Amino acid sequence: MSGICGFFERKEKRAEAEQLYRMAASLDRRGPDGKGYWNDSQVAMANLLLWTTPESKSEQLPLLDNERGLVLVCDARIDNRSDLVSEFGFSASEKECIPDSLFIMEAYKKWGSDCPRHLLGDYAFVIWDSVPKKMFCGRDHLGARPFYFFLSETVFAFSSEIKALFSIPELEARVNEANIADFLQRISSDTGSTCFKDVYRLPPASTLLVEVGDVHDEIYWKTDPENRLPVAADEEYAEEFLRIFTESVRCRLRSAYPVGCTLSGGLDSSSIACVARNILAERGEKLHTFSAIFPGLSGEDRGKIDEQRYQQAVINQGGFVPHPFRADLLDPVANLGQYLQSCEEPYFAPNLFLLDEANRLAQENGVRVMLDGLDGDSVVSHGYERLHGLAFSGRWFTLIREIIKLAERQGVGRKSMLKRRLYRPYCREPLAHVWHMCKSYAKPGWNFLPLINKEFGLKAGLDQRLNTRLGFLDGPFKAHHLVLSGPLQTKGLELQNCLAASFNLNCCSPFYDRRLMEFCLALPPHLKLQQGWGRYVLRKSMGGILPEEIRWRPDKGNLSNAFSAGLLFHHGGDIGQWIQCREGFLGQVLQKEVLMKGFDDFTEDPLQCSGFLLNLYCALVLQGWLNTFKQWKSSS
Repeated sequence: MSGICGFFERKEKRAEAEQLYRMAASLDRRGPDGKGYWNDSQVAMANLLLWTTPESKSEQLPLLDNERGLVLVCDARIDNRSDLVSEFGFSASEKECIPDSLFIMEAYKKWGSDCPRHLLGDYAFVIWDSVPKKMFCGRDHLGARPFYFFLSETVFAFSSEIKALFSIPELEARVNEANIADFLQRISSDTGSTCFKDVYRLPPASTLLVEVGDVHDEIYWKTDPENRLPVAADEEYAEEFLRIFTESVRCRLRSAYPVGCTLSGGLDSSSIACVARNILAERGEKLHTFSAIFPGLSGEDRGKIDEQRYQQAVINQGGFVPHPFRADLLDPVANLGQYLQSCEEPYFAPNLFLLDEANRLAQENGVRVMLDGLDGDSVVSHGYERLHGLAFSGRWFTLIREIIKLAERQGVGRKSMLKRRLYRPYCREPLAHVWHMCKSYAKPGWNFLPLINKEFGLKAGLDQRLNTRLGFLDGPFKAHHLVLSGPLQTKGLELQNCLAASFNLNCCSPFYDRRLMEFCLALPPHLKLQQGWGRYVLRKSMGGILPEEIRWRPDKGNLSNAFSAGLLFHHGGDIGQWIQCREGFLGQVLQKEVLMKGFDDFTEDPLQCSGFLLNLYCALVLQGWLNTFKQWKSSS
């Protein structure tokens, strides 16, 4: 993953090159293939280089246009290159050698601040326009490439990572307590703030224009819950889905190095792997796959977690270079400090150690582009929202039929499914909503997770961000839209990016292609859930591509148990000691007695205490982050 950094002295103070060098030095892991610097009297910018695409090997960054007085730094992969070649008047022969940075520069010259509307792909870029003295920043639609900044009346600084910003003398490392409270509550309330006061992230699908005396931000793209696809046969929808999905995967395979893919054995990762394999076969290449296996677990636990037989069904099709690894031997918290140095903020991702091991193996095998099936569930959708639409439209026969089929597919009783999909959303949720409103008004903070110190939560304004809504009133299209427009998607992509950067990897998520998202959001509900099959359009489109046992697989591996099993195996005797020392700031934000009570229950029955282990995990992550924070504070 490449990196960018720089600053703009807004009060005509001279931009010191030494300060830029310090910023860039903190991003060394993002520049294994070199660094480029540029500065003038007020502005300094740097680009750290990681070669992935064939064009990137000859790319010169920062990119200068002396005639227009423009300077560009970027971390980008542009996917609509064919459209832009004709738009800018390039010849077809030039397409194969034009770097992505030049497409961004030409887009800015043609469309100005509207240029991100015309760009597809993953990108974060900054353009210094010297004639009007303004700095223009843009970030991709989902925030796959990180972008952090600090802004005051005197200086604007930006970077691919937070730590580089602390080279700015004016910025002091201070804790943003609101974000710490959100982390402990396991929510994400916005895409603009960070866990550091005065450090912000540019939200996805946003631009920022910084001038000497003015600042302007704009959102250039949003998902549209009112969009609908033209009426067509189910086969036509499936064919169009496959066309868009294949193009999404193809764009992310543009690499001068071996390509890898995480392969869990589930529907999403297997679909990506099989489509990528077919595309690479046309080029005479094979796809490297990286899969977690758990042969050392007991029979019951292994049955819930291990997906090796599904992984093998994909591998047996041929065209792969498989790399299975023993996940049951990994310590989930052994590298916690390294993860926090990489990710820079507290995160709730107990199974991050599995992705870390896959990335390590990918680097060992020369892979620089890594595909991942991150959150295909959300993009394609299991389609449960369709049940709400059927109920409100009075189609009770179809509703009951789908409930029965769902029960059969998921191996649960019909009464249990009726309770989960009818009673809870249409009876329990409305009553709970009213109860929540009344009790929250009478006792603010009553619904904080027990781990959180109530006084701290109230001080951090957590009660104001715990908004509940009657989800069943949204309807199938709006409900799907709300899932994909929330901040959790961006946080997941950022986490993936930051971890991959330590291994010189460009991590790509084909499901988060803007074209695919827009198609799935506008898809009729019956193509998301049909005959009890969730993500139906994906299953239907994968005929002849995906092994049938995966294509019609009704379940998925429960990797939530992987963290608990690994923690108990490696640290079962240490857990009591971890709880004892919870003083200082950590003692102010956590309820130690909740951890102690959880530990008492854990000692009686370790296998039934996953909730306690997750609470303990949050405490360990926060403690580790505070240690990292102290290091940055002492250097700022």
